[in-house]
Amino acid sequence: MKNIKAVIQLGSLALLVGLSSTAGAARAKLEKPLHRYACQAITASGPGLVVVPADTLREAREVATKLKAFTPSLGQAVPVLSVVECILEEPGAAFADRHFQKIYETLPQ
Repeated sequence: MKNIKAVIQLGSLALLVGLSSTAGAARAKLEKPLHRYACQAITASGPGLVVVPADTLREAREVATKLKAFTPSLGQAVPVLSVVECILEEPGAAFADRHFQKIYETLPQ
C-alpha cells in the first residue's frame, strides 16, 4: 500500500509540475507586446490606419488584417480588406506612401 501512495504522490507532483510550466507559458503570452506598429490598410471606404501592439512586424501585419482600421474619410473604423505596410512607431519611421504619411501625421496619437 505504501508503494501505491508513493506512486500517487509522484503522479500528483508530475501533474503539478506540468501545470506550472503550462501556466508559465500562458503568462508569457499575456505579457505586453514589445512594440507598437502603425499599419496602412485598405478598406472598402479607402485608406485606413490600424495601430497594433506586437512583438514583430509579421505579427503586426497578421493582427492588423483581423481588426478595423480608422478611415479619415469617414471618421470611423471599418473592416480591413488588406494591409499595405506596417511601420514601427518610433522617431524617424515613415510610410513609403507619402500621401498616407501626411494623413498619419495629422491623426491624433
